[in-house]
Amino acid sequence: MDPSRIATVWGDEVSIVHAVDDATIICEPGRPVTFTPVAIDQLIHGAVYDLARHALVAPGTYFQPVLEFPSPPVYAEILLDGSLESTGELGEILITGMNTDDDNWWQGDLGQAPGQSIVPRSVIIPRLWSDSDFFANRWIGGMYGVATHPGFLGIWLDESCLTGTTPSGMLRVDRLTYVLESSRTTHAGIADNRIPGFIGARFHALGPGDSLDLGALEVRPLPGDEPPALELRGVFPFPVTTEAEVRFSCPAPGEATLTVWDLGGRLVSRCACLPVAAGATTVTWRATLPSGTYCLALQKGSARATTPIVVTR
Repeated sequence: MDPSRIATVWGDEVSIVHAVDDATIICEPGRPVTFTPVAIDQLIHGAVYDLARHALVAPGTYFQPVLEFPSPPVYAEILLDGSLESTGELGEILITGMNTDDDNWWQGDLGQAPGQSIVPRSVIIPRLWSDSDFFANRWIGGMYGVATHPGFLGIWLDESCLTGTTPSGMLRVDRLTYVLESSRTTHAGIADNRIPGFIGARFHALGPGDSLDLGALEVRPLPGDEPPALELRGVFPFPVTTEAEVRFSCPAPGEATLTVWDLGGRLVSRCACLPVAAGATTVTWRATLPSGTYCLALQKGSARATTPIVVTR
């Protein structure tokens, strides 16, 4: 850090957490600290950050600007049991590898698979405090899911927690629950070992009896706005070994082009024009690239959507 408080990250990650103007922080004897919301910037190797202004100065190698967000979700009445490992399957993205080796977060061995999307646009991590050996996997795993899917919610549940969502988008908490919202992130990315990073997220620690309006967290289109011309819904499996399904949606049929770029901005893979129908579409991408982190880009007309991908051999 220089005298003007401009800092450069060397190593894996640095977390910058600070209160915002509308933050409420409760610290009382006999109960966990709760707050809503605080700002969190998760910095990764190479990023340059202004500690005085809480602002990214230079993104470094791994951060990419967030140019679009998924459309607002529709919630249902559902109860999330923090004691059940299967609760993680209720989100749209399921983090894998959290229980096999306690160093998976460090070794880059966490993965992703499609969830059931009962709670859409979310990554749900149950049993947060149930086994201290796997706490880091669960904590970093949730951030990993959010960093690769800007606009999603990360939800961490305490053991024996019964937290529910309502059709109106209210999250009602009966025990300690953490929520990471990324609908305001400006940059996101993952390092080579899949350490996640993001700029501009908000974090909530909720206790018994608290509630959170998830709908109010969304950056919603104004009345009369056009729906997004192109929306990437995920790449599965993640990381990619030989081939992957690229899921996306668009409101009108046409042709799209799929390209892959390395972190130096060089085009390394290009698919021919793909015919796409209106609505949800899945295409298969065959990975012939060396192991590493890349940026996958999908373009349809002037609309463009991007997402980071990891190839392992």
